[in-house]
Amino acid sequence: FPALLLLLFGVIFGEQADAPGVSVAQIFSASMIAYGIVSTAFITMGAGIAADREDGTLKRLRGTPVTVSAYLLGKLIFVFVVTLAEVALLLAVGFLLFDMPVPAPGKWVTFAWLFVLSVISCTLLGIAASALVRNARTAGAILNVPVVALQFLSGVFVYPITQLPQWMITLASVFPVKWIAQGYRSVFLP
Repeated sequence: FPALLLLLFGVIFGEQADAPGVSVAQIFSASMIAYGIVSTAFITMGAGIAADREDGTLKRLRGTPVTVSAYLLGKLIFVFVVTLAEVALLLAVGFLLFDMPVPAPGKWVTFAWLFVLSVISCTLLGIAASALVRNARTAGAILNVPVVALQFLSGVFVYPITQLPQWMITLASVFPVKWIAQGYRSVFLP
């Protein structure tokens, strides 16, 4: 879904941004990486745990030698792999279709630690949010609402973020989405 949004936004709003030498499509290319990580890690973990709770997997887990920490570590590894694939797709779209600049070698280090920190923080939030989901059928609807709201609130779809009201920017600063989006913009944009 983030790759589809990137294609749509990049084509619709592809013109030059206020920053010299940067197009709106390039800004969206960097921002959609944050969107992809947040939505994949948060929703996958939250919906997955809700489904495992509903179908009895978590109850059956207590009767096996597998510990809860091993179960969660397995889920975390799954989220890392899926998120890495999604980010690779978003990078390909950004580089190939929207001429997103390839970062300097030092910026890839920032990309790596930001990726790990983003996935872990969003996964932990997904674990916490799974307690709010009563059944697996409604998990997607319930978990997508805060994700989409935080994307708008945190300036993922708005550039520059100063176009948002100050109270919104202050509120967004409490959540990791704003910092993740700004981090990826700092990696890929001047």
